[in-house]
Amino acid sequence: MDGIPILEPKSIMVFGVIHIVFGAIGLLLGLFSVASLIGIPFFLDWLKETVAKEGDAAAEAILPIFDELKTLFSDLAIANWINCLLSLVVSILILVAGIALVKKKRGGVEKSNRYVWCSVGAKIVNLVLFFSIGMAANHKFSEAIQDITRAHSVSAGPGGVTTDQLQDMISMGGGVVGIIFALIYPIVAFVMLNKPAVKGFLSRPST
Repeated sequence: MDGIPILEPKSIMVFGVIHIVFGAIGLLLGLFSVASLIGIPFFLDWLKETVAKEGDAAAEAILPIFDELKTLFSDLAIANWINCLLSLVVSILILVAGIALVKKKRGGVEKSNRYVWCSVGAKIVNLVLFFSIGMAANHKFSEAIQDITRAHSVSAGPGGVTTDQLQDMISMGGGVVGIIFALIYPIVAFVMLNKPAVKGFLSRPST
């Protein structure tokens, strides 16, 4: 029996490659997010100065919007930085796990599981930040923009639901659905890579 070769489950290489691709993309997006978080305030200031130089009535009318954008960015700063750092950590974990799986390392499954649990934890944190900070900040920004454009006329929609309430519900639904979709891959990876055949193959002395 010892001489019979153990066939490698295809899921090891498949998820290893996908892990690496997702990890590399995640790192690039994470670094871009860091650059954006640092650069956006300066970009808004420059854009406001550029628009102000136009000097016409239309330009003057939209100048307060840039102040509201900076306020929104400031209100979301803590949540954005937390999400960004968590994203970088998760990206590093999935990249390390992917490399271990492709190389058929003994601890590949454990590293992948570590990524999965950290990813789930990050999504939960994202959801909490969205409900505790994101929705309030976006609602505040929406009201400010409506005031600026003199279009803050709250009309009732179907069933007595106001426009503002409808926007909040759409935002809430979008946030929840986004988190759910983001959880699909980690859950699938956890199920497929924790099968006995995968663990048995990677537990061989040669790995």
